[in-house]
Amino acid sequence: MAGVVVAENPHRILRLYLHPTQQFRGHLVDSKGRPIIGRSVHATLRVRLEPKNRKRNAFYGFDINRQTVKTDANGYYTFSGMPIDVEIALSAASTSTAEKHWLGTVELKANEEQAVDTHTIDD
Repeated sequence: MAGVVVAENPHRILRLYLHPTQQFRGHLVDSKGRPIIGRSVHATLRVRLEPKNRKRNAFYGFDINRQTVKTDANGYYTFSGMPIDVEIALSAASTSTAEKHWLGTVELKANEEQAVDTHTIDD
């Protein structure tokens, strides 16, 4: 189980609702379609809040709980215990530069099976 609490007014009683967590899988291949083995993949949970005052049009939030896993012998990676209804930013390590490869974001939903995304990385 996992939950996210955003306290807009710390003087009010907070209610925390826990939701089941889910597993998320992905696949890394090179430009020739071969699996990338042993590559670090990072998942960062992002909590984003919309402003109450739309005139300022500023969104705010924070990143938490970065997890790292490695791809297996077939290029697949698996994150376990990921919360639902939270944006998850994904990136993979690069072997040629300090920059990471951006893989995109995903938001897991309760009772929905997540398709395995395949990402091509060439470095």
